[in-house]
Amino acid sequence: MTDRDSSPLDRTFGGPLRGGGEWLLEVPEAFSGTVCLYSAGYGGSSDPRPNVAGGDETRRVLLERGYAVAGSRTVSGGWIVGDALVDQAETVEAVRETLGDDIRIIAWGHSMGGLITAGLAERAPGLIDGAVPFCASVAGAVPMLNQGLDAAFAVKTLCFADERLDLVDVTSDDRARLEEGRELIERARRTPVGRARVAFAAALAQIPTWTVDNMFSSGDAGPEPSTDDIEALLKNQASVLPYVAFSPRVDLERRAGGNFSWNTGVDYAEQLRLSGFADLVVEAYRRADADLDADLAALARAARISADDGPVAFMERNLTPVGEIGVPVLTVAITGDFAPTLSQSAAYADVVAESGRSDLLQRSYIHAPGHCGALSAAEIVAGIDTMDARLSSGEAPDASATAMNVRASDIARAHHVDPAHPPAFVDIEPPPHVRPHPRSARRAAPSTAITDTTTRGDVR
Repeated sequence: MTDRDSSPLDRTFGGPLRGGGEWLLEVPEAFSGTVCLYSAGYGGSSDPRPNVAGGDETRRVLLERGYAVAGSRTVSGGWIVGDALVDQAETVEAVRETLGDDIRIIAWGHSMGGLITAGLAERAPGLIDGAVPFCASVAGAVPMLNQGLDAAFAVKTLCFADERLDLVDVTSDDRARLEEGRELIERARRTPVGRARVAFAAALAQIPTWTVDNMFSSGDAGPEPSTDDIEALLKNQASVLPYVAFSPRVDLERRAGGNFSWNTGVDYAEQLRLSGFADLVVEAYRRADADLDADLAALARAARISADDGPVAFMERNLTPVGEIGVPVLTVAITGDFAPTLSQSAAYADVVAESGRSDLLQRSYIHAPGHCGALSAAEIVAGIDTMDARLSSGEAPDASATAMNVRASDIARAHHVDPAHPPAFVDIEPPPHVRPHPRSARRAAPSTAITDTTTRGDVR
């Protein structure tokens, strides 16, 4: 019997969305009055049904705890932020029409779905009551892709200056481009100087030193390397650098109508200083007997890349948060994440503070390697429980590592969750993001309420 079959499900509702997709709501027998609205990550779900919880175990635990689960399946694929914001808003309306207005809705999601969740907290605070983005690019698409461009620019300029390599305005298939990037980085790392230069590129992208490429593979990060195991630290960063430096761009550029990334005016010496990995890069260059100053000079001389105003405005709308949240938000980030990096949490906190909304934001962190796959069902539900408690009491509950680990452990025992690792919440202060998008530029893009659009793929 599968988790789906054994869940305490009482009622199921659903129907078509105006954009051609579908919404789904599952209500348990002992409904608590809170609905968890799930937004899926990049690429969505292969399940023909709307994804309502990310995975069967999380769905089971949520239903057993009395939460209803809901979500939508957006027709388009790829970077569906604009379409999904509209479809999720319509899903909320359908859920409220089905269950009545006397319910609570907590939006949550993974990765790009976490960004969609942050968008709902800004664009549709009247529809939801709270938001919990997990491992999400909450600083937005523009900073994330600019940082990826920095890494690719360093790889090309320092290692493959004489080879053609499209960094923007990409026409090749995204998977093929990623494989090309893997091959290039493997080639570069065959020499000590190449390994040092790859380390420089990884530092610009603020890639963690305990991580694993779990986007398209099931690799095992292994135990966390010690801080003096330089080769292991550099190898870990290099293993995920291809995904960051050569991340999917074709669909995004098609939707945006051109290039939305730039490095004009960027001082790479300053970027390295701010990255948090300058000492590691200096050590890598020392071991290679390479000249870091010469490479910094080469980057300073290299022709820069400019963005197009229209595509930048599109990516601001779809989506680069401005921080004007209208409901409580709890972000949950992973220390070993690379897509996005931990520093996005700091950049998001900055724009929320600049908006005067810090009282609505809480942040939590999990010490684990890799992207969202490092999260257990117990850790996810602990985040949702924390938000539900805040909405019930009207006060921010204890979201310290100790409190979150206790919640997750209690959930794991009560619901027989067998996670890959014990709850691993930690208390840290993430480093600043080295390429934050200025709030002044973000405010130039309208942050109006979500409405349906005649042209799908853009929230205006």
